[in-house]
Amino acid sequence: MSAFPSISRRKWVGWLCHGLPFVLGVGMALVLGLTWLGFPGFFTRWILETANQGEYFVTANHVKLDLRGGIKAFDVMVYRKGITGPPLLETRSLQVLFHLFEAPHAGGSRIKELRARGGVIRPLWGAGGETGRGVVADSALSSSKSRAGKSAWMDVDVTLNDFDVLGVWVEELKTGIQVKDGECRLSRLSGRVGRDLQRGTVEGSLAWKHRQQAIGHMVTSFDPHVLMPVIKRFYPDAIPVLERFSFPAAPPRLDLAFEVGLGGALRVKVAGRMQASQYAYRGAGIGFANVAGDYVYGNGTNRLKLDPFLIVVGGRKAEGKTEFNFTARTTPFEMISAIDMASVLRLAGVRDQALEPWTFEGGATIVAKGEINTKTPERSALEATVEGAHVGFKSVQVSDYMFRVLGRGLTNQFSDIRGKIGGGSFFGSVLWEPASTGSNRVIRARAEIIHVDTDELLKIISTNRAWRTAGKLYGNIEWVALDGDSGASPLSVQGQFTVRNARVLRLPLFGGLTASLKRLSSGFDPGATTAELRFSFQLNKGRVESRDIQMECGWVTLSAQGSCGLDGTLDFTVEAHLARKPGMLGLAMASLFPAGTKIEFKLDGTLESPEWRRVDSR
Repeated sequence: MSAFPSISRRKWVGWLCHGLPFVLGVGMALVLGLTWLGFPGFFTRWILETANQGEYFVTANHVKLDLRGGIKAFDVMVYRKGITGPPLLETRSLQVLFHLFEAPHAGGSRIKELRARGGVIRPLWGAGGETGRGVVADSALSSSKSRAGKSAWMDVDVTLNDFDVLGVWVEELKTGIQVKDGECRLSRLSGRVGRDLQRGTVEGSLAWKHRQQAIGHMVTSFDPHVLMPVIKRFYPDAIPVLERFSFPAAPPRLDLAFEVGLGGALRVKVAGRMQASQYAYRGAGIGFANVAGDYVYGNGTNRLKLDPFLIVVGGRKAEGKTEFNFTARTTPFEMISAIDMASVLRLAGVRDQALEPWTFEGGATIVAKGEINTKTPERSALEATVEGAHVGFKSVQVSDYMFRVLGRGLTNQFSDIRGKIGGGSFFGSVLWEPASTGSNRVIRARAEIIHVDTDELLKIISTNRAWRTAGKLYGNIEWVALDGDSGASPLSVQGQFTVRNARVLRLPLFGGLTASLKRLSSGFDPGATTAELRFSFQLNKGRVESRDIQMECGWVTLSAQGSCGLDGTLDFTVEAHLARKPGMLGLAMASLFPAGTKIEFKLDGTLESPEWRRVDSR
């Protein structure tokens, strides 16, 4: 056997022993270089030229090898060819992983996974109107067809971190994108969106049929104010409704199924449920809410229906149903509530300034139904029954109140008004109706008062503690006023009252009269003398007039007539009738004046500073 083959084999083995590590080292250095330093410029340009053969144009500053089976590009911008404007996508880094060892489905894409961090995704339309929208629909599924026109198949996992998507901050979003037979599906969608207190999670799925429809299901727990940029672009009419809500404690939970029609005009259908706690609506705090509803948009319809809804405020609940028709600008509703009146009024949109003079304690039972028409207020309608525990207006306090409301357009009638006040009770009615001027409304009110403490009436007239007295009040009043921007201006007031067992002579108003009576008899005590007072009155040219004031107080009977201005000015003529009464005081008076003596006084000045002067006697 020749020695040459043996020598050749030894040389080959020696070369392998020394050369193979060198080759592997060079290969490893090349791989590490491509991983750490990136591809050289000519190779990067070749990669981008290959990627730019489709309908998108991609730029990148740097491209590296990814040891997990792909490439990683930096400062990437993706443009849609044929569209002028900013790029569709900008990102600091884009990682693309390929199918290396497993073969993709026939006709499928070799891309396995996309990961992007730090960037912006913009809509592909701007001022392009419907034309731009058509481009979006085409571009969304453009990758589903191969260049030869054959149907392609794609299954790619996508991860976004720290992205601005249509103005919405996305902290993290993961989904699987499948494209086949003209349909795009987003499965296993999950992520976190928003910042700070608005931050929350989202999960669900979406199926998108080219130029037909999108169907999906979403479960979210982020503050919906996060979506304000999208809402401003697509549904600006919904902004005023969303701005009424605030979620300072925790975001609401939404479970929604939706369907969007993409053929022709936009059509949207959403149905689901919302649960929220410790939030506010129009500034009224709500402890808990559970609402089922649906939203429909398209073909001239723009409607949000809440049926049923349940809210809990201060341990008391309200439930019912309502509908916001944004096209017709109507809101029909039905509800039963046990929530306190202050919260109910705030939820209804009554401003806090209007509620400042009022105090509410305890709950109120409200049964109401109707329809609010903001486009044509004359078509609004309301029927309600209200019962409450306690309400106060400034110094007037009412308990166990009840009333019914019937509203038709600009006319509102409050009937069967009842309540307890000052140890007594009252009942009456109020009618608001349009005035002949058209810009104002007329208020017509009537009230009956039974066994009410006189103090309650005097507290309305004056806060001076000297204006206090005992006694019980009976009577009725009818009031007509013009209600406008500057407040209610009385047009006419009339009524009649009786005051029994009242020590009215100790009021500051009668100070000058009692001083004269004391001079007639040193034993006269106005603080201990009770009186019975009867009078009727009416409003005439800004003054409250009365011609039949009668007051009996012991041995003196007062008759008066005159007027009191709305500014408190007084103009009365008063006659004191002295009568002979049994007892020592009556005998003493009889010795000075004969029975039937009359003394006439003139009352001028104001309620706060009355002036009495004696006219004559006979």
